[in-house]
Amino acid sequence: MLLDMFEAHNKELKKMIGKGVTKGTYTNFNTSFRHTSEFIKEEYKVDNVNICLLDLEFIKKLYNWYRTIKNLITIPR
Repeated sequence: MLLDMFEAHNKELKKMIGKGVTKGTYTNFNTSFRHTSEFIKEEYKVDNVNICLLDLEFIKKLYNWYRTIKNLITIPR
């Protein structure tokens, strides 16, 4: 499941703080996890998605959601 893998990644990342990973990087990944979880709940009405079912459409929807709903992704000029 996508969020399970994401959470496991973040737990391992936390162990690396000060060893090539900054606390800010860890914080950013946790924020991304929370936003992605929120997106899945809003868009698909489920708590998690099978990673094998992810496709380009999912990525496009997530990217659009980050840009429009969360206003997070900016394009450099």
